[in-house]
Parts: sequence; structure tokens; C-alpha cells
Amino acid sequence: MPTNILFIAAFETPFIRKDLDFLRSQYRVTPLIGHGLLQAFRILLAVPRHNVIFGWFASVYTSIGILCGKAFFKRTIVQLGGVDMAKEERIRYGIWTSRWKSAIVRTAIRNAHVVLAVDSSLMDEARIRSGYDGRNLACLPTGYNADVWTPSGPKDKRVLCVASAPTEARLAIKGVDILLTAAQMLPEVKFIVVGIGPDIIQTMQGFPNVEVRGWVEQVEVLQLMRTSWVYCQPSRREGLPNALCEAMLCGCIPVATAVGGNPRAVGNAGLLVPPDDAQALANAIKTALSLSDEYSRMAREHVVKNFPTSKRNEGLKEFIEGRVG
Repeated sequence: MPTNILFIAAFETPFIRKDLDFLRSQYRVTPLIGHGLLQAFRILLAVPRHNVIFGWFASVYTSIGILCGKAFFKRTIVQLGGVDMAKEERIRYGIWTSRWKSAIVRTAIRNAHVVLAVDSSLMDEARIRSGYDGRNLACLPTGYNADVWTPSGPKDKRVLCVASAPTEARLAIKGVDILLTAAQMLPEVKFIVVGIGPDIIQTMQGFPNVEVRGWVEQVEVLQLMRTSWVYCQPSRREGLPNALCEAMLCGCIPVATAVGGNPRAVGNAGLLVPPDDAQALANAIKTALSLSDEYSRMAREHVVKNFPTSKRNEGLKEFIEGRVG
């Protein structure tokens, strides 16, 4: 029987689109991307017509597909990305702060054929959150195109952060407040922070050495990465950070907090600091700005070696076809 995949996601991102495009090049794929009650009904109706159910992020919608797929004896796969393992009670952030949502997701994770995680730290969280032995868990990092994310031309001695923070909660998760405090300690250093939601940009004024921007197109992000010396990922939690890996491919020297997948992404090519420590972050940024361009080459080589798109794609095929997992 030809492989016919139902591809579920509550929203679209570049990395979700990349997986979808690859799977479409190999198999018959029906994408159902969206949220709301109608999306839930679409999933229920579509599951019987497919033999593989694949959900990006452990959402309620993915869980509906997984549990329905189990009832119809389909192969079921969940891809964990990071935000889907968040449980930040203080700011009410993450699906696990909801009793009924977490119950559905927990059941889906336990019953899926395979639960993929972009970093092993998420596997540990999935075991804890779902209260089981993790027998169906496997690590499959996202992959990055080294032919797209490339160094080009001279770099300015400045710091870039792509925060992707449309809300106050995301701003806190991404540690932007700690970055701003660190920036105050380095008044001679230029910082650029992009991806900030329009409703909260105004709250980030008053930092003369920090330029804050909203959403920007990928071509502009690429140019910023190519021309910045340091890329900073000050997050309080992460999966495997896409922007950090893309910046490293562009030759940025990484400075990141030692949380989630950040240490794996940085390797020996940059500096790691504890979360919530603005002084340590400022010190690491100052050090990174003084490093030679040999570290720039090391950063790119680390991502090229460890996170190629080809490895991601081959892994997806193996799990989709049941050769592993």
C-alpha cells in the first residue's frame, strides 16, 4: 500500500513547511494546518483515509489525530518541538498548565507509535510530563540548509537576537528581559533584537544601544545574520533553536543559555551561560566579541556536521516507513 500521510499542525512555521515540502516530494500527503473546532472535525474525518498520521507539536489537534489513528490501526507519529513541553505556571505558559489539554496530550504521547524530539532534553520532559517510561521516544533534530544560510562579506561587532516574541509570555520565555539588562552593562555594544510583537515593542524603549524591530522577512534575517558578529540566545527554555543554528551557519559566534537544546546547538563553537544571569551573559558577549573569526568558522562547521537537512530527511523517511521506531 502506498504511504498516504495526514500531516497535522496547528500553525505553520518555516521548519514545519520544510518537513511538509520534503514529505510531499516522497509520498502522498494531506496537510491539515490550522486550529479551531472545524480543524478538529477535519482531522477526525481525514484519519480513516490515511495510513500514517504525523503531527508537528504535541497539540490538542495532533492528539486528536493520534488517538483517532490508533483506533483505526494507523501508524502515528508526534514531533516534539519544545514549546509543547512547556509548563510555566507562573506566567500560565504551555499546554501542560491546562488540566484537560494536558490529559489529552499525555494520552496521545503514551499511545503514539513514535514520539520524535528535536533534542534529547525534550525526551526527558516528555517522560516526566506524561508519566511513563518513554519507550516510544526517539531523537531526530531539525536540519538546516547550509547552502541558504551562508556567510557573506564583513561582519559588524554587534549582537543579534531573533526573539520571535509576539506576547509578553514569549518575551519572558525567550529571556529578552535578561538580554536588555546585559545590554545596559555593555553600553558601547550595538544590539539588534527582531521578531517582537507590535503590542510590546513600546515596552522595550529606553535602551540607546538596542534596536528593536518587529517581524522581518527571511531575506532580512539572513542579511542581519551575515553581518552580525555574535548571535545571542538568552532563552529560559528551548527545544533545538532554529535561529541560533541558522545564525551559526552564517558565521555568527553563539552565546546562549545552557537550557534545552542550546548546548547541543552551540557545541564547542561558542559560549554557554546560566539562564537568568545578566552579568554572566554580558561577560560572555564581551568575550565573544573579542574572539577571532576562527570561531566563526567553527560555528558553521558544527552545524554543517551535526544538523544537515539530509540527516533530518532520511530520519523522517525511516520513521514514516517504520524502518525504525
